[in-house]
Amino acid sequence: MKKLLLLLCLPMIGFGQSVPQGINYQAVARDTSGNVLANDTLTIQFSVISDLANSVISWQETHPVTTNDYGLFTAIIGNGATTNTGSVQYQ
Repeated sequence: MKKLLLLLCLPMIGFGQSVPQGINYQAVARDTSGNVLANDTLTIQFSVISDLANSVISWQETHPVTTNDYGLFTAIIGNGATTNTGSVQYQ
């Protein structure tokens, strides 16, 4: 009976999971002096560098973000605009 119950519940466990559509990223933006960039509009760029010695970029994207009163902004890596730089391209 326990095996039958487990087999009946297994499909529900599998369908309850979903594949993430990106990686949540959160940071505080600061200028070169370390001052918080509050209520500012920025463009941030994420890159995957596959070879540090030669600075080979595998993938890159940009995100327009707006900081809050504390300089905090959020972005979802994988949902930005591609720069068409790198060897891996997604549409």
